Amino acid sequence: MSNKSKSKIPAHQWIRCEAGNVPQDVRCPDSSEIAGSELLPFLLDMDLKQQELEVKPSQLMAALSLSTEDRLEKMRSSTRKYKITSKNDPFIRCPEAIIFQNFKIGEIYTTSLVVTNQRSVTQCLKVYFEPSRFFTLSMDMAQSNMTKFVPGLSKAFQISFVPTDAGRDFKHEIKFVGELTEFIVPIYALGPRPIAHMPDVIRLPPTLVKVETSATIVLRNTGKMPLNYSQLVDAPFFCSIPKAILAPDGILESRYHCYPTKPGFITGKARIYFRYDFCITVDLECDAKSVKVQLDTHLVTFEDIFMGLCSRKVLSLYNGSDYPLNFAWKMNDKEDESCGISKLVDLMEEMKEYEQKRFEKLEYLEIVDGESHAKIYDRIFEDEKFDLITKQGFLFRSKFFQILPKVGKVLPKSTFEFSVVFQPSQNIFYYSVAYLDIEGTERRTRVSLQGYGIGPPVVLTVKSFNVGQIFLTDKHQYELAVRNKGVIPATVTYQPKETDWGGTLSCVPNSLVLKPDSTRAFVVLFYSKVQGEFIETLDFKVEESGEPLQCIISGTVVCPLLKCVPDAVVFGTVSINLVNESRVTICFDFEFEDEDSIGKEALEIVPTNGKVPAYGTTPVKVGRLRNKYNLISKMLFYSDATINLQTNVLLVMWKSRQYSIKVPIHCICACPQVTCEPKVVNIKFCFLNCNYTRTITLTNQSDSPGSVEYIPQKVIGPCSAVKNLFFFM
Repeated sequence: MSNKSKSKIPAHQWIRCEAGNVPQDVRCPDSSEIAGSELLPFLLDMDLKQQELEVKPSQLMAALSLSTEDRLEKMRSSTRKYKITSKNDPFIRCPEAIIFQNFKIGEIYTTSLVVTNQRSVTQCLKVYFEPSRFFTLSMDMAQSNMTKFVPGLSKAFQISFVPTDAGRDFKHEIKFVGELTEFIVPIYALGPRPIAHMPDVIRLPPTLVKVETSATIVLRNTGKMPLNYSQLVDAPFFCSIPKAILAPDGILESRYHCYPTKPGFITGKARIYFRYDFCITVDLECDAKSVKVQLDTHLVTFEDIFMGLCSRKVLSLYNGSDYPLNFAWKMNDKEDESCGISKLVDLMEEMKEYEQKRFEKLEYLEIVDGESHAKIYDRIFEDEKFDLITKQGFLFRSKFFQILPKVGKVLPKSTFEFSVVFQPSQNIFYYSVAYLDIEGTERRTRVSLQGYGIGPPVVLTVKSFNVGQIFLTDKHQYELAVRNKGVIPATVTYQPKETDWGGTLSCVPNSLVLKPDSTRAFVVLFYSKVQGEFIETLDFKVEESGEPLQCIISGTVVCPLLKCVPDAVVFGTVSINLVNESRVTICFDFEFEDEDSIGKEALEIVPTNGKVPAYGTTPVKVGRLRNKYNLISKMLFYSDATINLQTNVLLVMWKSRQYSIKVPIHCICACPQVTCEPKVVNIKFCFLNCNYTRTITLTNQSDSPGSVEYIPQKVIGPCSAVKNLFFFM
């Protein structure tokens, strides 16, 4: 309510002035010839430059209601407080100013001015008085207007005033000039003035803290001119009519309000500014008292509750006073709320200034000009600011706590119950603060609200399991059951990560939705390419609560090996079986243990690498290549020299000699015995240009195969060489 009393009056309604400390935007236009700051000190007999002095309505009314005779008599009084001369001045004048007021047209008003020389020497003064058709000066002096004042001598001057217009002010002056001094005696004739008839003190009815009270006063203009005024009122008081124009003999009912925020006897001032740059001060008084209200608790703690569900508690308020009290639950205390309102008002002010500049298009379309556009936004801003201050705003709000009702009234000597509802949405601790703003109390009552939201209680049926020995690269599957023991659904999601000991670990499906009091299972898939013991963790997360779940899986990864049957190769008719007794496919490579002991051309193994399926047994024979389940290897050996060869072939598995088998190879290389029949081919005669064929039989007398190579020789004689020689052994 304090902002109401300090609301500014639009500046375009008043003419700006420069006098005194009066706010620029509350002064009324001055149509008088005599300024109030110049005249009123003489009328009120007080120095208005003293800040502690205040002019009451009764003082101003009494001063303006005097007749000319009474005013002149008061100006001659020796008990006057306001004087412009002192004992140190060479001349004393009585009165110091001549004032005619409440005069009538056609009548002649005469008064005297007495000037006294209070020095011990004779002084001369020259009198200057401009001719005027309203004022005349009568004095007994020489033609030079010079008069001599002996010590202690007083001389009187007669001033006459003949008004010709009762609706205006008249002003003149008498100037005295001496050798060492100079002074002026002003002459004022006051035209009609508005006279505000209102009480000096306005006492509002007693009230409670934060309960508005009001009192109506009657403002009467007993003057003969319109009363044009505006006023500023101290907080927590405010006036329903901050400015008005009241006709002569007019009556206006004005209502003053008070919205106290603290208990005790409250005082304030209503400063009413008139058109002659002067204000009167009215004292405002109001007695505010507080009442006792009691909440049963200032901390509401809720028991742990599942997410998505709600819990309710009752908060009781007891009103022990004899008054009905309105209440409202607010977000902040009074100070923070005031700061928030100030920030919003500043933002609205910036928006108003921004919008006021956007009139070019409207002016171009001849809809409204810039000045009218600015006035429109001034009015919008004032209305919005008024609504922001007066309406019930900034009520308590929270996504998780509710207080019902938020606004209401507590009857006298009764208890009111509030419903506090807590509805969490996450598995966290919730805390909020609400402020109870209730009439009759100075401060808002702080109430803390707190509670825990809990997620569904989900557990794994096992915390750890050992899978024993598993083969390298073999995929294994296990079931891991998850149980929801709560009353709300739960979503459990597997959290994949890199394994610590190598291998691949996954779950199918990646996420499970569990209904209340139900159990479902993940399928855990694991395989590894690293031999040895392992310990891995399966991490899961309950999406609703964020709670982690963990299971430990451990075991040993073993490397399966092939068997070679027989375990040695002696060339002849030999069968080699590569036997895989595991459930995984095993890859192999053949390597020579010592490659320098035999050349590559001497012994060839085809293929040199491959894979043996799970549980495969392969008989290897020379000449056979492949069957459905087994791998057939062919070992070819040849030599061009008679040697006795003995070496080892390594059957390397898993690409590492760590997993290998030695296959000894023994071979004796000898030259086969070959006979030729006939030993001599003799052709006794032949015809020219005829082909002759003879057969030569080569016989291998040994058990080993042999090879024969024909080496052409140079032919001696006229016959041609042997053209074709075909043989097979």
